[in-house]
Amino acid sequence: MRILAIDDESIFCSLLKVALDEMGYSDTSFAQSGHEALSVLQSTRQAFDCFLIDIRMAPMDGIELVRRIRAIADYRRTPIIMISALTEKSAIDAAFLAGANDYITKPLDKIELRARLSMARNINEARAQARTLQEHVQETESKQYESLRFEDAFLIDEVESLTSMTALENYVLKLGNLRLHSSCAVAFRIENASGLFARLDPVGFSDIMADVATLISNAISGTPHMLAYAGSGVFVAIAPRNASIDHDTLKERIDDLLLQLSHYYKQAGFPLPELVAGHPARNGILSLESPTRIIEKAIDSVQQQEPSRATKTHVA
Repeated sequence: MRILAIDDESIFCSLLKVALDEMGYSDTSFAQSGHEALSVLQSTRQAFDCFLIDIRMAPMDGIELVRRIRAIADYRRTPIIMISALTEKSAIDAAFLAGANDYITKPLDKIELRARLSMARNINEARAQARTLQEHVQETESKQYESLRFEDAFLIDEVESLTSMTALENYVLKLGNLRLHSSCAVAFRIENASGLFARLDPVGFSDIMADVATLISNAISGTPHMLAYAGSGVFVAIAPRNASIDHDTLKERIDDLLLQLSHYYKQAGFPLPELVAGHPARNGILSLESPTRIIEKAIDSVQQQEPSRATKTHVA
């Protein structure tokens, strides 16, 4: 795995290089500023597979560097791991909202770094499988790609606001229940997802999931959020706890947006997704349960919801 590490502290770069070499990651380049990193990306012929980025740098900080890397088409989904001494929720939020996949705090823990790099390698493997899937279906047209299962939380590259389920879980784990108290989770379920999966080829199903992801982002637009596809036609969003995301308002917005899509789906001969929203889920501030329970609670909530009458009318 080819890594680019960006940190303005020379001593830390030296320590990081030793740690990476010991783990077998010898193909690593270093930059000591955001501008230097961008220059490296412009001049290199071989793409990088992972970025390790510090936040506190000048004149361009790590958050802005993440945004600029994500603006480069070839690096929209490349794993980015922040390595920073900052532990405040605002810094963690900013990193993940800018597009980071994970966050490690200094001083560096080698065991944690090894685990995070393993996660990055898994993300790259998933992206490679997704590319293979698309190429395979394009070549064989109607053949199903057997490795794609309905329950898979596959990556949807077409939607910029969408992150991976792994990144979403990393985010809530990094916050912990104390800092997660200011956030809520909302899940969305496509009632007829299994029927769509059985009817369409994998690329067609992925395209509809991309449409739904865009629709959900539009429904909660104006509210900072992270959105991920959890598989089985379910999406999960993490948003500020005090955001105006109430169940009834979400239902109205979703119905309005589905109505706008219904004409295009009718022309294409596709069933319109029957999308339902769950109630916002929260964890207790002193809860002893895992922070990821907030995601499980949101999914449990949406599984109990039925499609609204308006949604069913649109589908018909």
